Amino acid sequence: MRADDNPFWLWSLAHYGRAELTLLRLQDEHQCDVNIILFCCWCSEEYAALDQTDLNAAITLSQDWTAQIIKPIRAARKHLKNAIPPQEALRDTVKNAELSAEHALQNMLYQFATERLKSAKNKKNNQANEIARKNLGFYDAQLLPKDRAREALLQDLIPHIFATSHDPN
Repeated sequence: MRADDNPFWLWSLAHYGRAELTLLRLQDEHQCDVNIILFCCWCSEEYAALDQTDLNAAITLSQDWTAQIIKPIRAARKHLKNAIPPQEALRDTVKNAELSAEHALQNMLYQFATERLKSAKNKKNNQANEIARKNLGFYDAQLLPKDRAREALLQDLIPHIFATSHDPN
């Protein structure tokens, strides 16, 4: 555990693997921001539903960082995957840089949540699935053009993200 780990980052690490393939499809095929998707889901447990203003602010924060930092690193990592001669050590270094950039973004989103959403803090949210559906619906509405496949993937990942360890799904 690192000193700059935060509850959102730790939650993401614990939940990402439950829906990794769907999250990667949303990222690669539908240009979705996985960090915003995870943020929408995490907020559904920690806070009330996001309003449109707060979600737009979080999206703007993420878009800027992702465009300037994460996407160029990701492009380099993907390019190195097929490099001739193979550059596995360099690719691993770039992959770690990408993960560090994602971590930094999640630190920013966590800080945003603690400052801006603190009045909406939940004690223990029993309706996280439904709030996540609403949050992800707001996010999907921001993405143009409308895409029913993307919308279905966003809704289908909810049971996987919130599956408990004893749940067979």
